[in-house]
Amino acid sequence: MLSGSRQYARALADFARASIPLRYSPATASCARWSPEHARAWQETRGWLVGCNFVPSTACNQLEMWQPATFDPITIERELGWASQLGFNSIRVFLHNLLWQVEGDVFLERIDSFLSIATEKKLGTIFVIFDGVWDPQPHAGPQHAPIPVVHNSVWVQSPGAAMISDRSRWSSLKDYLQAVIGRFAHDRRVDAWDLFNEPDNPNHARERIKSALPYVVGKKARSPEGSLVTFHITGSDEATFAIAVFEGRAAFTEHIPHAPASTSKIDTDQAYLEMNFETLACLGCGRWNPVVSLQEGKVSIAGNVELGTSVLENLNFMI
Repeated sequence: MLSGSRQYARALADFARASIPLRYSPATASCARWSPEHARAWQETRGWLVGCNFVPSTACNQLEMWQPATFDPITIERELGWASQLGFNSIRVFLHNLLWQVEGDVFLERIDSFLSIATEKKLGTIFVIFDGVWDPQPHAGPQHAPIPVVHNSVWVQSPGAAMISDRSRWSSLKDYLQAVIGRFAHDRRVDAWDLFNEPDNPNHARERIKSALPYVVGKKARSPEGSLVTFHITGSDEATFAIAVFEGRAAFTEHIPHAPASTSKIDTDQAYLEMNFETLACLGCGRWNPVVSLQEGKVSIAGNVELGTSVLENLNFMI
């Protein structure tokens, strides 16, 4: 999602190679890269892998799949049985760093239970450790309801944008990575490890959130004709864009006014909102309360405060 995600992925791969032996069995005693002959022998033993990405029908994303309140072994067993009946022999399953942070070894026991179910259905498993796409603001606990006809509307990035943006926190993911792979490195039920799904994906969440703002200003906030609402995004993702309401429609405009001084006389049809991208994303996805965010100083409003407050209170475009 952020410009540092590719560098971040390299850092993860570097410490993974340095500290974790990715071995298929205890007989593979070396941490060195497998020779072509070794890889060919493994493939001949395991057979040609045919499978799919898997999440049970009762889960909206990887967090809901694994969290204790929503982990559903009955559905998992039934649907993995269908996969086996279709001729699949392997499945690809996504994990999430928040699961380890919240539960630690208890989460690993749940992974073990899943592997037992998959093995019973004659399925190997490929685990995905990190994922660079979709909602950049993941949170543990209950997930919001899926949005009808929107692909992957509840899928979440792992780790989230806040962690990717803060290089000092990258090392904290090492415990999660080593705990999961270290526990199952020798487990024959695991076909492979996918360290990072699409690490160089720009994750167009920013563009998707921005594209929803005319809808927020025009339809949800019902800003009056002639209104001009400016958003200034601070931080490393600094950007400024304005939305004008003209002939009953709200649309982006190239006319971007300067932020009004607190003591200046300003046009009553203009509002100016300032926040960082994390705040915009959390408000847009309904994660943060707009009133509380304003009180805590995460958002500032200048110009027509009534207009700006109306836009802020309607920023949640997920409902």
